[in-house]
Amino acid sequence: MANVLITRFSALGDVAIAVPLLKAVATAYPEDHFFIATQALMAGLFKEAPDNLKVVPVDLCGTHKGLPGMFNLFRALQPLHIDKVCDLHAVHRTYLLGFLLGWRRPVFRVNKERKARRRLTRRQNKALKPLTPALERYRKVLAHAGFVVDEAALLRTLPAKNWYMAAVQERFGAKEGLWLGVAPFARHEGKCYPLEKMAFVVADLAQRPGYRVFLFGRGSEEEATMKAWKEQYPSLELPVGGDLHDDLQLMNCLDALVTMDSANMHLGSLANTKVLSIWGATHPLAGFAAWNQPTSNQLQLELFCRPCSIYGKKPCYRKDLACLNLLTPERVIDFVLEKTKR
Repeated sequence: MANVLITRFSALGDVAIAVPLLKAVATAYPEDHFFIATQALMAGLFKEAPDNLKVVPVDLCGTHKGLPGMFNLFRALQPLHIDKVCDLHAVHRTYLLGFLLGWRRPVFRVNKERKARRRLTRRQNKALKPLTPALERYRKVLAHAGFVVDEAALLRTLPAKNWYMAAVQERFGAKEGLWLGVAPFARHEGKCYPLEKMAFVVADLAQRPGYRVFLFGRGSEEEATMKAWKEQYPSLELPVGGDLHDDLQLMNCLDALVTMDSANMHLGSLANTKVLSIWGATHPLAGFAAWNQPTSNQLQLELFCRPCSIYGKKPCYRKDLACLNLLTPERVIDFVLEKTKR
């Protein structure tokens, strides 16, 4: 029996990618204990995890802020008697924590393929070859630590479609027609379809007979934008409040979820719903496409400058963000209608 620490502090999407793997590993190895060190916000992703998979909350803005905070976290982890460390983050903080914990313990660390990323996103002579999917990179780390699971085990972690319908209908009433989720936000401009264009898309879909549109977003700015849209189109649904588990339950009952290359894209996959993703500066080749989703559900423009960024935070060197601005609202609407037709 081993006590295994897994570190992945952020971001939400990256933690979401790891969820099916950690659930599958914990199920396959019931005699071992697994601890995922991540921000408290992510705890909702693990509400239905096996009993031997626990969340260790990490406060990156307080107790565990910066390198000194990693010493605090190291001390807090001592009662867990960690035997192995699986670092799925590979940043300065987790390197330090791994060094402290690795004095007498093996540490297994993810390979981020940084050189391949640079070749993929360079301006000239891009190496347009697929990088290892993030979930597969994580799986290799756990396998090196002695915990091997196959794709079938990962798929068994998914809830059945409409599994949470009873709870969701208590919140939103009986399901009639087509339920469509729209998650229009992303952390960086290079991944976010312009909101004025998305407003046109949302307005069109919300007014179509038989369509019920749910908006997803967290944060004060996002909620303000969604409330402004709802004032214009009262039929829109704003499922604000609750935690990530509540979002997953609703997503599980949707017919489809329209997202950016964002955390909600990965949450939709966790909820076992159809995810329709819109791509800009980033690219599925980088290994962050939604798991268990067909490539035909990805909408993107093939431009010579794409991809220019792995995470979407680099400024557009063309200054026009053509990858998103040239994508018309009409094309997005047609894409959604095609993928949701019955």
